[in-house]
Amino acid sequence: MITELEEAWLPRVHNEGYQSFLAADYIARAEGCHVWDAEGRKYIDMTMGCGSMILGHAHPVVVEAVREQIALGSIFSAPHVRVHEMGKLLAVCMPWFDGFVFCNSGSEAVMRLARIARSVTGKRKIGLFSGCWHGSWDGTLVEEEYADRAGLEGRPIMRPKSSGSLNAELFDSIVFLPHRDSAAFDLIRENASQLACVLIEPVQGSNPSGDATLFLADLQNVCRDSGALLAFDEVVTGFRLAAGGGQAHFGVYGDLAAYGKILGGGLPVGAVAGTKAVMDEARRKGVFFGGTFSANPLTIAAGVAALRYLEQHPETYHHLACTGSLLRSAVNQYCRERYLPAHMMGAGSISRLVLAKDPIDSRRERDLKEPGAEAQQRFYAGVKARGVWIGANRIQLSSTAHGLSEIGRVAEALCESLAGFEWWEGH
Repeated sequence: MITELEEAWLPRVHNEGYQSFLAADYIARAEGCHVWDAEGRKYIDMTMGCGSMILGHAHPVVVEAVREQIALGSIFSAPHVRVHEMGKLLAVCMPWFDGFVFCNSGSEAVMRLARIARSVTGKRKIGLFSGCWHGSWDGTLVEEEYADRAGLEGRPIMRPKSSGSLNAELFDSIVFLPHRDSAAFDLIRENASQLACVLIEPVQGSNPSGDATLFLADLQNVCRDSGALLAFDEVVTGFRLAAGGGQAHFGVYGDLAAYGKILGGGLPVGAVAGTKAVMDEARRKGVFFGGTFSANPLTIAAGVAALRYLEQHPETYHHLACTGSLLRSAVNQYCRERYLPAHMMGAGSISRLVLAKDPIDSRRERDLKEPGAEAQQRFYAGVKARGVWIGANRIQLSSTAHGLSEIGRVAEALCESLAGFEWWEGH
């Protein structure tokens, strides 16, 4: 139902009126691996709540858990009785960590992770990689400037990703690092005396790579030698690549990690995990954590139900890896056979179509090789017209609800759209 506020606001912003706007851009309901828009059109969803819905939309075990909890109350000014159950599940998934602090989003988890790192180390700077996405917190909201970089190879230039940032303070608190480039290690060593931690996504959504093990292992060694904590942003990869997330998948473990999405079973959630040494020091120094809705009963109920399901169905990760691999293989084979300048890359159930022939190692390479935003919008409009919903960030994430039939239809939609994409002409 459209609220009075929305009804008053939407026509002013969208001159064609809110009904047509809603039909094109708003989801009315979702079930399994499908979503329906406001006019009832059905799509295969490859966004899945930005990766939150690993069991599919409205999974019965999660729905029932939330239904039971809402009848018992939705928010208390005291810890919920099932928080310890959640903690035990996390300890099984991530035995290398000793403590878990809950909050309400991945962005908030990253913010708290940085606070812990600065408190524990007594240093102020955070290392971030070009092409990263660490949520909407001001402290990490930067991107690479693609202006003239003569003589600056291996030293990316950052710019704010949003207006309203305190740029001087923001830039002074970050060491900006080139992704999957050994030059990053030199920058870490140069800034060792100021670096509280280096934060990295095991798999960057902007250019998801499945062969990050060696780079992550080298990064771990450099951080250890430099006295900087190694921190993983596992908001997307946590509980998706494996029960232990990207760290278990690649066999490289951090001192801190941020989680979200899947952990909440589809409800808002964030969490920070840390080793015993780190968390003990954070407690000793009195790092503040708290929030009205942190670890609220509904989220905990939904999250426990989702994690229990994953624990009881370990075959889930084989299924997810297979669906991702099959999708990428089908599209890549089609492109090779027809000499189309495109390819899919990814890790496990995380995939991305790159509208360029050559392999890429960074978002910078991707952005410089792909066609412009307008051409890409036309391409993805064609995919949507063929019944596949892909989010604005273009990351494709499958779930347990995606079967071989759905994956085949997604591959078909992508391939048909590639074949008819007018951008290829004369390129």
